[in-house]
Amino acid sequence: MHVELKNQRQLNTLVKVLEESKFRFLCPKCLRGFSTSTLLYRHFRQKMDLIHQGLDSSRHDFDLFIYCYQACMGPSITATNIPSVPRCFEISYIIQHHGEGTESLDSQNSDHVQAYIPKSYTVLRNFVVPVYYDVQPRGYNQKNATILSQRRVRHLQKLHDEDVEARIRALLPEVENWLSGTLRLPKDISHDPGNITPSVDVDRQLVPVRDLLYRGYGSFALIRTSRDVLSPQNISKAVYTVLKVDGPGFIGTQKVAVGESILVKNQVILTAGLILLISVSPAVVVGGGMT
Repeated sequence: MHVELKNQRQLNTLVKVLEESKFRFLCPKCLRGFSTSTLLYRHFRQKMDLIHQGLDSSRHDFDLFIYCYQACMGPSITATNIPSVPRCFEISYIIQHHGEGTESLDSQNSDHVQAYIPKSYTVLRNFVVPVYYDVQPRGYNQKNATILSQRRVRHLQKLHDEDVEARIRALLPEVENWLSGTLRLPKDISHDPGNITPSVDVDRQLVPVRDLLYRGYGSFALIRTSRDVLSPQNISKAVYTVLKVDGPGFIGTQKVAVGESILVKNQVILTAGLILLISVSPAVVVGGGMT
C-alpha cells in the first residue's frame, strides 16, 4: 500500500510539473509535449510513419486510429474505454495509462502482443498487387447460397461460415507446396519488401477456393507477408481469405486463422506470416448466412 501511495504521489507530481510547463497534450508515440491540440495534430501530419498518420485519422478511419493508439499506449486500451479526441492525448491520461496492460498480457501470451503491435512502422509503404480476373463464372455450385449483404457488414468483420472454412482447410494440403513455390520468401532479407506476390498465373489452382467464396465473375489477388505491411493500395475493399498463418496473424485488429474470411473496407496492417487470397465480387456467398 505504501508503495502504491508513493507511486501515485510521484505520478501526481509529474503531471503537475508538466502542466506548469504549459504542455497540455502529449504525443503517445514519441511522448513529445504540445501546448495546444492544433500543434499536436500538426506534429502528426509532419511525421511520415503510419502510426503518427493513424493517430490523426480518428475522423475518417476510426479503426486505424484505435489500432495506432493502442500500439502506442498498450493492449488494454479499447474503443469503449478511450476518452474522446483530443482528451485522449491530454498529459494526465497519457501518463496514467501509457503501457497499461502490456506486462500482464505479455506474461500470458508474448506472441500476441508482438503480433498485435508491430515493432516497426517506418517500413510500412503503399504498394499494389497484380489483380487477376475470372475467365469463367465461379460458384456455379453455390446457386442456392445466400448472397452476403456487404452494407450490413462492418469493416474487419469476420464472415463466419463453418462449412466453407472446413472445406477450405481440406483443400489447402493440395496446394500447400504450390503456394510456397509461387510465393517464395526472399533469400536476401535486406531487399525484402515484406509483400510477396506471384509472377505466374494463379487462376487454376485457386478455382476450388474461389468457388466457395463468391458467385459469378470476380477479381482476385494473392499475397504473402514476410513482415508487417499495409494492405494493397489498389484493392481498397475486398474479402480476405486466410490460406496460411505462420505464428499469430492479424488483419488489422482481428486475429485470424486458416480458412477464415474477413471483410476489409479500408487499408489495414497485415502482420507477417500470412498467405491471403483477396477477392472482389458483387455476389459474395461466404458468410451469407450471417445476414
